[in-house]
Parts: sequence; C-alpha cells; structure tokens
Amino acid sequence: VAKSDQPTVTHTHEDTGQITLKPLDLNDVDQITLNADASQGEVHVEVLDDSGRRISGFSKEDATTIHGDGLRHSVSWKENEVADLSEGMCILRLHLNHATAYALNLERSSGVTR
Repeated sequence: VAKSDQPTVTHTHEDTGQITLKPLDLNDVDQITLNADASQGEVHVEVLDDSGRRISGFSKEDATTIHGDGLRHSVSWKENEVADLSEGMCILRLHLNHATAYALNLERSSGVTR
C-alpha cells in the first residue's frame, strides 16, 4: 500500500478541537487504531455518512474515550463495531480535548493496513 493511501492526521491542540477526514471506504475494515497523545485529555471518534450526518450508534457520545499516549489506541463505540456500518463511504471525525492526534490506521480483513 502506498504511503499516500494511509489517512494521515497531524493535529496539536492545547484546548479543544476537531478533525474531519475526507470520505473513506470502511468496507472490510476490522479495526481502526489511532496514534495519539491524550495523556492530558481525551479523544472521541465519531462516524458520519457521506453527507456529513452522524450515524446512529457511532456518534461522539457513543464513542469510547481514548486516554493516554499510544501508537495504537483502539477506536471503538459502546454498542457497535466498525463492521456494523453499512456499505458506502463514511467520514471520520476526531474530537480532541487537550490531545494530539498523529495518524489513523484502518486494518482490513484482507490483511492490508492503510
């Protein structure tokens, strides 16, 4: 996989902010991991449809809170998994509170990490 195929996120924020990525194909994605430093805060990841509307069960409020400094924080939601998403393009939005995000990885069932 070419390096340009990996969604790259670089954001340092001393207070709060959000990052909205371009639409991504999440079909066959088994897991999403985030390289982030949330040791002084937290990160939540929500999923939007390709029109920018929140998807039920994948909102900021449904997201599990990411804390700490790590290369592979697991991105998850309280009652849903990424595999539960309908086919089609989705938009990921990161909500940062006193946190820094560096990169997002999509781990596909085909074994390809992007």
